[in-house]
Amino acid sequence: MKVGLFIILFLTVTGLFGQTDSTSSTEDESDAPAQFVIPPVNEQTKIGIKLGSGMCMFTGGAMQKPVPHILLSGGLYVRYRFKKHWSIQPEMNVSSRGSSFNLKESGDYRQVKLYTLDFPVLLFWGWTEQNTRNVVFGLQYSRQLSASLYLYSSAVPEPSTPALQKNDLLLIAGTHFQTPFVGVQILAKYGFIDLNNGLLPQLQPALQPGSIHQAILELNLLF
Repeated sequence: MKVGLFIILFLTVTGLFGQTDSTSSTEDESDAPAQFVIPPVNEQTKIGIKLGSGMCMFTGGAMQKPVPHILLSGGLYVRYRFKKHWSIQPEMNVSSRGSSFNLKESGDYRQVKLYTLDFPVLLFWGWTEQNTRNVVFGLQYSRQLSASLYLYSSAVPEPSTPALQKNDLLLIAGTHFQTPFVGVQILAKYGFIDLNNGLLPQLQPALQPGSIHQAILELNLLF
């Protein structure tokens, strides 16, 4: 009987010590500082989100006194590194852009605003070992979703639909800087296609002999 009581007492004490050790181990693990993991900067394949802002302006001489208009864009991208320093990046973006005009009292129109669906394809060449600095070239196909022409002629200008070509092809050149957390991209774009399709009849000042092309400067953040 005494032996049985001794065994029960021994097991109870052993269990208490074991529980104390387990609790201490758990507390030690929870007190350990969390490790901060820095993402890689030179992945072979990367999928992410792209957000951008910049300026857009119509050039070509058909519309008078153009001035830059704010551009906003956002979308998705996939980047694939097919050689040590070469990568290709197709994208799909939606953007709001256009051009403003400094006519004031000398004309009817003050702004053209476009909403477009854009499909750029960019080629990267990295000149550093980890490709953190890159030269970028590419082409972009843009499809116009909607267009509005804002006039000076009313107190609260109502948008009118201008006659503009709905498709454009833009040449792209710029640079890309990659950090572990975000990519920073500066791009210049210029449209090959003449968007001039008559705009609006009887618009003042009348369209001059010339074309309408998009000139764009973008600052983008890639996550």
